[in-house]
Amino acid sequence: MPATEFVESPLMYELVVIGAGPAGLAAALFTAGQRIKVVVVAPEVGGQAIHSTHVENYMGFEQIAGARLVKKFEDQIKEYYIRTHHRFRRQNRTRIRLFRAGA
Repeated sequence: MPATEFVESPLMYELVVIGAGPAGLAAALFTAGQRIKVVVVAPEVGGQAIHSTHVENYMGFEQIAGARLVKKFEDQIKEYYIRTHHRFRRQNRTRIRLFRAGA
């Protein structure tokens, strides 16, 4: 598969989340919990948290290492079978076809 293609056909998703930091993964997790097909597109899971030696005052943790927090993110999204795609080049523009519900 070429590096610029990130969604393999014939898979269809109802929502594409751009970014796999804490906010993007929380959005994907909530969406998947509503039984909506979701895919997360990002260079890596964790966003800036993966590069942090420690994260303070994140919900549920007074202090935690960034890599450990990201591991917890990955474990939780696996439970919901959320797909993530990392195979793309940042400088390439990707076409996403949008469809209106009921169209």
